Amino acid sequence: MLYFQFQIDPPKGWTFDPVEVPINFDGATDLCSLGKDINFNFKGFAVTGKVTSAGSGSGPSGVQLQLLDESGKSKLEVSTGKDGNFIFTPVLPGNYIIKASHSKWMLSKKEVAITVKTGNAVVPPDSLVVTGYEVSGTVTSDKEPITGVTFIVFGTKKPEKPLMGCDQSHVSGFSTTSPELKNKVIICHVVSDISGRFSFPCLPSGKYVVIPHYKGAQNIKFDVQPPLLEFAVEHDSVALPTPFQVKGFSVSGRVLWSKDGKPMAKATILMKNKVVAVTQTDGTFHLDSMRAGTYLLSVKADDVLFKETEVKVTPKSPVLDDIFPDSYKVCGKVKPSSQSTQVQSRDVQFVKKESGTVHNVKVESASGDFCTFIAPGVYHASVPVTAEEKNKGLQGQVVCLPEQTCTGITVVLTSTTGQDHFTTTTVAGGKYKLDNVLPGDYKVSLDRVSDWCWDQSSAPLAVNSANTAGPTFTQTGISITFVSSHNTKILYKLLKKNKGANDKVPTREMSISTGKSKVCFPDEGEYEIEMVGCHQYIVPKIHWKGGPVVLTAISHAYTGYIITQEPVSDLVITYSGNDETRQSPKRLGPLVGVKKDATKYSYSFNLQLAEGEKVTVKPTAKSLLFSPPSYNIVGGVDCEENGVTFDSEKGKILKGRVLGAANTPLRGASVTLADLDDSVISSQESASDGYYVFGPLSAAKKYKLTALKEGYIISGPQDNGDFSAHKMAEVNVEVKDQADNSPLESVLLSLSGGQNYRRNSVTGPDGKMNFMSLSLGQYYLRPMMKEYRFDPPSKIINVEEGATVNIVLHGKRVAYSVFGSVTSLSGDPEVGVIVEAVGVDGQHEDCSQLQEESMSESTGQFRIRGLQPQCNYMVRVKQGMDINKHIRRATPEGISVKVVNKDVDNVRLIVFRRLTQTDLTVLVESDTPEHLRSLKAKLYRDEVVVHSMRLSDLKITPTFALSSVVLAFPPLTPDGRTYTLQLESSLSQASYTYSTQPVRFKADSSFRSARLAFFPQPRSHDSELSHTSYLVVPLLAVLTLLFYNQTAALRCFELVNSCVASLAAARENNTRAHHTQDAGLSDADALLVEPVGNKRKSKPRKT
Repeated sequence: MLYFQFQIDPPKGWTFDPVEVPINFDGATDLCSLGKDINFNFKGFAVTGKVTSAGSGSGPSGVQLQLLDESGKSKLEVSTGKDGNFIFTPVLPGNYIIKASHSKWMLSKKEVAITVKTGNAVVPPDSLVVTGYEVSGTVTSDKEPITGVTFIVFGTKKPEKPLMGCDQSHVSGFSTTSPELKNKVIICHVVSDISGRFSFPCLPSGKYVVIPHYKGAQNIKFDVQPPLLEFAVEHDSVALPTPFQVKGFSVSGRVLWSKDGKPMAKATILMKNKVVAVTQTDGTFHLDSMRAGTYLLSVKADDVLFKETEVKVTPKSPVLDDIFPDSYKVCGKVKPSSQSTQVQSRDVQFVKKESGTVHNVKVESASGDFCTFIAPGVYHASVPVTAEEKNKGLQGQVVCLPEQTCTGITVVLTSTTGQDHFTTTTVAGGKYKLDNVLPGDYKVSLDRVSDWCWDQSSAPLAVNSANTAGPTFTQTGISITFVSSHNTKILYKLLKKNKGANDKVPTREMSISTGKSKVCFPDEGEYEIEMVGCHQYIVPKIHWKGGPVVLTAISHAYTGYIITQEPVSDLVITYSGNDETRQSPKRLGPLVGVKKDATKYSYSFNLQLAEGEKVTVKPTAKSLLFSPPSYNIVGGVDCEENGVTFDSEKGKILKGRVLGAANTPLRGASVTLADLDDSVISSQESASDGYYVFGPLSAAKKYKLTALKEGYIISGPQDNGDFSAHKMAEVNVEVKDQADNSPLESVLLSLSGGQNYRRNSVTGPDGKMNFMSLSLGQYYLRPMMKEYRFDPPSKIINVEEGATVNIVLHGKRVAYSVFGSVTSLSGDPEVGVIVEAVGVDGQHEDCSQLQEESMSESTGQFRIRGLQPQCNYMVRVKQGMDINKHIRRATPEGISVKVVNKDVDNVRLIVFRRLTQTDLTVLVESDTPEHLRSLKAKLYRDEVVVHSMRLSDLKITPTFALSSVVLAFPPLTPDGRTYTLQLESSLSQASYTYSTQPVRFKADSSFRSARLAFFPQPRSHDSELSHTSYLVVPLLAVLTLLFYNQTAALRCFELVNSCVASLAAARENNTRAHHTQDAGLSDADALLVEPVGNKRKSKPRKT
């Protein structure tokens, strides 16, 4: 006996089953002696690839990948390993889709198509890319989570596309000068949630810095530690190890000159006599790193006095109440009406309007100057005078435009205390006069100011002498009301009637503020008003004849910039909208630049954008690279003068030709541009003139250029970028059917030789196969295909350098196939069923020794190859150990076919799968619903209860009296074991006479049904009373005897009890052995089943 082990050594990635076959040659029972083939079944090739992180040559582990066929059915599933590598095997030739997914990470490229032909397939680099990874952290204060904290992440460069789930808008109030952020830019920001957690859901691999920024309600600023945190993202999610903590908060307040008054600047804030803050121009002050508590604040400022204030500070009330002075410094001067009048020692009297409180100040200086501090309020200040001083007069004038008359204009004189009020009207020439005006402070005003413009509408006046003159009011024009949505500028000119050809009307410019405002035009008449500035309006120019002017901007200017190192003439901006209209891109340019400094040029562009309008702008120039390459702009609510700035650098252009023999251009060569890490950047095919061009490219990087074309050895590139191509030899094989000279498909061609060359490939539908890139040498060609014999069976081929050898082979068919299908009884296809054709007899002696087999496909179809002509075969479902384990039987058991000189078609086998469960339904019948509810159905196996069901527990609410019910038990294992059904009733046998008959069956089919009847009969009550009457006297006698002989009675009772128990057990077993019923097919509704333990539990019978 000889022992051999046949082992197959396929190319790497190829899968065969089995890999090795042991054989003991005994000359009788071994495979060779029996004439059987040793088959190594080819399962498929390998598909390899890598999932990479964006901007990196490596990738993460744990990414789920699916290999889908053309119908979308999943064939294989794997996960990436180290560096993101993955492999699918075995994979049969065909077209597939690889889909990548992960529960947390986003993938910018998550699907790639791959074709497996005659060998292993490799997924091109950067076909599956993870956009980024989640980075998360927490923020607390005194171990409590803090919501609303903004976290800003900085990186080395802006991402090319916006990051999902991360806000890239401007963070209001944020600024930093940290040295750690040098050469870093803001990427985006997120906000902590109610649990204190924040998350950047999709950061690409790289190094980052995160900075907290917290402004709570009412602009409260919190002190968050650490102030910044550096971290790195590689190929996995990152949980920041250091939590952020809020250490303190800021408190702000405001000092006003009065309640609801103007802000007071440069006021000093003190706590415990220590200066802690100084108010800003808006009157505000800030106290940082405060803790909750009560503090005393004092304020000092010039010309006012403050009371010390007690304030309570909490994070919920970080803004203090406004602080304003308790009293103000009031200074003045009393002027004499003549040199003879003395002012020193005179009193200045302040009378408070609300309360009448009098505050007197003595004039101490001879010049009449005085100062004092008084509380807020409205006062009437006066200097007591004599009767002679009261009779004084006041005169003034109103000057109008030439077209207007100044007669009848009302002039009003009001004392600052409001106590004195005088009115008069102008006379010819606009003059006015007021009599009996006492010395004091007054306000002089005109009541006609709504549609005329004046140099002043009112003027203060101090009456302190008999010669005091009233103010002069001069009309400057007419008033026009403007209502504008934005600050803008207008050009306006007066439209004169009957103007001459040489009359030039001046055009004037004016600024208009946002909101409602009144402006003055110098002359009365009609005007042409034109809107200029950075806004656009529906109507850019209007003709005004009267009434208010409403200006509503519909779009606003956005100004961006491009910076270059040298002037360029082809710089163009293309922009396109991001809406659903999909309009074609628009162009601006070529742009004209200005020299910014000695080494830079600046080019600006302007776009008019409506609020919320989204556009993408992209600068282009033949020789420049831009950073960022493009930018998404969202129209704002106002003009933007400092928009995006594009930086540029001069790009590198890589070009050349692919040249063949005698420097002839080679078309169709694949030229690939890659970086030094062999990551492919771009690829293209050489044109008909052999040329290729890449660029512009970054001049700071180095690149690799490679060129490939099957059948050629390509070297280079040279300094000028040219590649040299040298054609290699090739062998073209065509296989035809000898019978009709038609092409033979799927013929396996094996070519070996040369310099360790070996390749196995199959012919296509045209029967052809090309072996390319062959070196000089001798090769051995062998065709193989089941059912065919080839002429010649093999061939030696001598291949010269660069030569093309054409070979034609003919195949003669020597065997045939059986085509058929395997289905279920319902006609559904059955996949994976092994079908064999066993030789029976025929014209050849060895026909009975033949056997071939095949497996049904997903459609249920099968093809058994290699059947010899003039032989009879039995086609059947193969049986044996571990073969077709899921099939119970087939019909017919076999089909006889005779092979002559053609294939046999339409062989159909119907198979029956093995049972997986036995369904059990039980019909329980009784005469009344009460009798049904008293029952319990039990199912026994080997004397052990496996299921129990109380009929009283069933939730059945019929509208009629129920006398039967169908019970559905849980499915049973179809193991052929014997089961017993038994009814038990809670009815007392003292009141009823009944018996329950068991039903026995075997679980050896798909369905079993049984019928159980329960019809109890009530016992007669008269009979019971009669028996009781007769038995009373003997029973009393027995009880008396037992009382005096207790020991003997106990022994007797134990003996009787033992005998009764034995008889009861024998009777129960005997009862189960009778009245066995076989189950039949029926339908039943599923009901609730109560599972019980493995042992029967004894239960006292109710009486």
